[in-house]
Amino acid sequence: MKLLQAIRQFLNGVENKIKKIAVQNKFKRYKSMIVDGHIFKNLPMKVIGDMSENPHEFFSHYDAYSVWLMKKIKENGGG
Repeated sequence: MKLLQAIRQFLNGVENKIKKIAVQNKFKRYKSMIVDGHIFKNLPMKVIGDMSENPHEFFSHYDAYSVWLMKKIKENGGG
């Protein structure tokens, strides 16, 4: 029984590592598509874990608010 748990834990770790690499690659591709003059071009970014219940949900109301806020800051001469 302990051997099966150890194997399962090991395989979960491998799966998580593969997912992390895949997400990092997608993030790098996303950052490379941001054109000069875009409000997010020079914004420091990093990949963080998403605690959403729905794994298909990419944007939340927090993301929408952040986009709105950055636009307002830029319109007012900041950022």
